Amino acid sequence: MGNFLIVLAIGSIVVGLASVFFTFALQNQTGKTLLLLGYVATVVISIAIFAVANGVISEFIATACPNGVSCDPNLANSAAASFQNRVTTLGYLGAIPSLLYAGAYYLVWNRVKKGEIPGPTTMPGMAVQPAPPIQPR
Repeated sequence: MGNFLIVLAIGSIVVGLASVFFTFALQNQTGKTLLLLGYVATVVISIAIFAVANGVISEFIATACPNGVSCDPNLANSAAASFQNRVTTLGYLGAIPSLLYAGAYYLVWNRVKKGEIPGPTTMPGMAVQPAPPIQPR
């Protein structure tokens, strides 16, 4: 189970990088800061969830199977309910990076809506040269 949690943490770090690179070039300085803060929050929350979940899983197994050989169904049900409550509470932490990414994406959307993006295709001060006419054959 520990290996699964490690893979899950690494996967969330990779997905976080994808979220940062998705609009990084389109962002202004505030948007870039929000993206990076969202990524840092994703990494920190993933590590915290890994640490807490690892302990909660060990506690769940120790509570459900106190003698280590057989599990009492009543103890397993109460341990499962406790485990589910803790995991659900940890899931709410995912709102923090989501809100940061949403703010950054809103800034990009607002820039596109105002016409700031895409910018001019020519350098400022340079005249656009028309293409030469195509000669008939």
